[in-house]
Amino acid sequence: MNAETIDRQPLVFTLAVSEAVFRTAREMVAAGLSQDYGVSELTAMYDGYGLSEDWFNTVWEGAEALQDYDDRCNHLSGSV
Repeated sequence: MNAETIDRQPLVFTLAVSEAVFRTAREMVAAGLSQDYGVSELTAMYDGYGLSEDWFNTVWEGAEALQDYDDRCNHLSGSV
């Protein structure tokens, strides 16, 4: 399979793609990026999958919630 054949393949939304979006969002949240900036970047990065901006906002909010949970757990355990 050559690169030209790969370029013509449709992008398929899979669990692996969903995980990649979430991990990217988590890294952006941990880096302190704003939601507006992060969501616009995610939307651009994964544009070919046809996902809505609302979907990316929901993913971002989940990443923020998980980051907050991790921060609280670290604080309570004395890791921070």
